[in-house]
Amino acid sequence: MKVVNGSCTSSESASFSAVYTGIKNATNSVKVFEVYPNPTEGRLVLNLNLTKSASVQIRMYTPEGRELYVKSFVSTRNVYEELSISDYSKGIYIIKLNVDDEVYYHKVVKQ
Repeated sequence: MKVVNGSCTSSESASFSAVYTGIKNATNSVKVFEVYPNPTEGRLVLNLNLTKSASVQIRMYTPEGRELYVKSFVSTRNVYEELSISDYSKGIYIIKLNVDDEVYYHKVVKQ
């Protein structure tokens, strides 16, 4: 059968190849991912607790994608990082957190 605009007809559609894809189940390594105070006037705290030891990378970007900060940790379960963004312009910034093969994002507002 061939479906056209929700109606079935008795003719068959042409054959086609399908590519099967799937989404990997996340291991949910992150127990706590806090960024505070938010909004902030200049001091920012990142608090991260993991369910297992993992490689962690923290990056901060402008909304246009310019990287402002990067720091990596090898085989850790906890990260407590204080950042000073008092020299940055007022606006929105993006924190990108990589935990092994998992990726998390958090929006930060600088007042």
